[in-house]
Amino acid sequence: MFNSSALQLFFENHKDLPHISRYHCEGYVEHCLLVIDEMGKKTDDSTLLLAACLHDIAKPRTQALNKRGEPCFYGHEKLNNEEISKFLSCDDPRFEYVKALIWSHMLPYNLKVQEGKNFDAKLKKACEKLLRNEGIDVDVDDEFMRDLSLLHEADDAGSVRRDEDLFGIEKRCKKGLIRLSKLY
Repeated sequence: MFNSSALQLFFENHKDLPHISRYHCEGYVEHCLLVIDEMGKKTDDSTLLLAACLHDIAKPRTQALNKRGEPCFYGHEKLNNEEISKFLSCDDPRFEYVKALIWSHMLPYNLKVQEGKNFDAKLKKACEKLLRNEGIDVDVDDEFMRDLSLLHEADDAGSVRRDEDLFGIEKRCKKGLIRLSKLY
């Protein structure tokens, strides 16, 4: 079961978390809402919307400054059962799958440097290894790889665009909230 009130409280408590980096100019909560909106443009599958919603929930725990003095969130994909179970019950059939997607969501970024030949095969192998090492029991099949690709695309698109004004950002965040309310 999804605990929407815990998520609302979490977002409220972290609405001022700085998220500014070379990858983001929006705040942490805004980014999550934008990713939910982007995922909702591609699917209405509640499991994927939950993964989009929760993909960065470990960022508050991992916030630090990198060598250049910029905010970073290294390892934020490595959430634990306790972190995710605040929002999604461990006995929910979607729990392991959502957790697997979150753990894997940074792999496409990390492997982009090596993209080129056989990228899809390398990504699948990296997912299998990561999830096996973490004891996450999810089949890394074509469906999982498609879903990971959707999460990756939503995460990429869930940032403020250079040509976007404050009204456009606010409008997209509200759409994310509406999509989120349908999960309740």
